[in-house]
Amino acid sequence: MDARYESSAEEVARLRDGLNDLASIMALPALSTGGEPGQIVSTLTSALLGMLQLAFVCVRLNDSEGGPSIETMRIGDTLGGTARSDVSFASARLGLDGELGIVVAGSWRLDFPVVTERVLLDVAANQAAIGLQQARLLQRAGLQSEQKGIMDTIPGLVAMLTPAGEVDVVNHELVEYCGQGLDAMKDWGTNGTVHADDLPRIGPVFTQAIASGTPYDFEARVRRFDGVYRWCQIRGLPHRDTSEHIARWYVLLTDIDERKHAEDALRASERNLKLITDTIPALVWSARPDGSADFFNQHYLDFIGLSEDQASGWGWTASVQNACRPGTSVLPPAEGRGKPMPTVRGPEMAPDTRRPPNQQQTSP
Repeated sequence: MDARYESSAEEVARLRDGLNDLASIMALPALSTGGEPGQIVSTLTSALLGMLQLAFVCVRLNDSEGGPSIETMRIGDTLGGTARSDVSFASARLGLDGELGIVVAGSWRLDFPVVTERVLLDVAANQAAIGLQQARLLQRAGLQSEQKGIMDTIPGLVAMLTPAGEVDVVNHELVEYCGQGLDAMKDWGTNGTVHADDLPRIGPVFTQAIASGTPYDFEARVRRFDGVYRWCQIRGLPHRDTSEHIARWYVLLTDIDERKHAEDALRASERNLKLITDTIPALVWSARPDGSADFFNQHYLDFIGLSEDQASGWGWTASVQNACRPGTSVLPPAEGRGKPMPTVRGPEMAPDTRRPPNQQQTSP
């Protein structure tokens, strides 16, 4: 037979085998859809060993959460147990930038890989990457569903953010409280979910916390389902993976509107009380159980000549004679008891020369 015909027949056979192998490789996603990463790797290594007659194939999978990678190796043709030191290698990335991992194939042939083998290896890696992406998406969806189920059991307003600070999951309590779903919650900074007057204050705090990875805690008015803005305490805590990278943020919102109004009422009451006591023409003050002062009316401060800050605590003792300061007994000794108590004097003041009403001045 003519050598040209034999050569053509061999090329046709190789082309037919290559197309069959390529078709088998293209079927990898169908085999791996819904499968675990380990199952996908096993399918990939078995296919490459059989199609390319490899000495070995090694697959390294990167952990999506930043944890340690997983490496799998399978041994193929051993040349009948004959040891050789010359091995040709070829590699292909899993994922566009190798973010999923890498495949390394080894062959005893020194011309490995030829063009068709290179194509088969790249196509196999690409199809496996598709299967791995699908598996990760399914795993992530299942994890989110599980997390959502757990979060919905929490009797509070809870959200989960991405590492970049975007709202990813919200529990049922928060949806009911705000009267809007996840899509609307993602735009909380622009759609009125948070009061516009609070955004300039909390915006830089939130941005700095996300950038630095530090917990945050602030108060802001959040719009309730009925359109009423209520004060909430908002606390965010980062969750880190095994590599200390932030995997997600957990956020807890607590309605403190009644507490805020109670605090405002208390401050108003304290202001009113001070106004009232300042109008009393007498020295009024109050002290804690240990005797340190916590309140003076204005007449008292004017009398002792100190400011409120100076007189607070034990500062008021500066205006009292030594014999009557805290820690000093003002009781007379036992032998002198029963006699009149000494007069405790404050700061020296000018004598009062005013006469009582209706008192007539008489000549000496």
